[in-house]
Amino acid sequence: MGRPAPTRVPRPILPSLPFLKRPSSQAYNEILALEFLHVSNRKASILNCAVVGPDICPYFHVVTRPGHTFIRTNEGRGVASVEWVPNGGGAYVELKNESLEKQLVSVWLVVSPDASYRLMHAHGQTYVWVPQSLSICLYEWDPRAREDVPQLLARIAKEDNVVTLQISPAAIEAGLLEMCVVCVVLFQSGYRID
Repeated sequence: MGRPAPTRVPRPILPSLPFLKRPSSQAYNEILALEFLHVSNRKASILNCAVVGPDICPYFHVVTRPGHTFIRTNEGRGVASVEWVPNGGGAYVELKNESLEKQLVSVWLVVSPDASYRLMHAHGQTYVWVPQSLSICLYEWDPRAREDVPQLLARIAKEDNVVTLQISPAAIEAGLLEMCVVCVVLFQSGYRID
């Protein structure tokens, strides 16, 4: 089994703009960019932030209490919860609308034997999170594909202490938005998740 990372990765154009264009031979599609902004300077981290869209309106809120992190929509609907196991023992995750019952993160986001990627199962499909340069990118997993460059579905990046999730329309249509927000929180938390 070869490494799933493509040899060539589609790069967004003008990464500082809220809506980005994805290069492709098809018509250009708008990519939604969400920023994880700290709600206060006190205890500023990804674990206490607002997730805002290009219109600077909050889409989600991330709030952490001792031992637990909660992700809610701007309307207050619970999206997910993370239970942090004491002493670096990993974490449990539960996604409310995704039928993902409470389970270890290491079961939902399975790390590869060589620790070069993580597999994520969602809606009957398998996806792969791959670190690339200064980003973590999400692709649909197809172990049979050897030559094709997979479609970039989402990218997590951090620049100047601001974490950004760029997510494609295809990923949103596949129902991955909330899962990707949870992955950002897990990957950028600074906690051990396995």
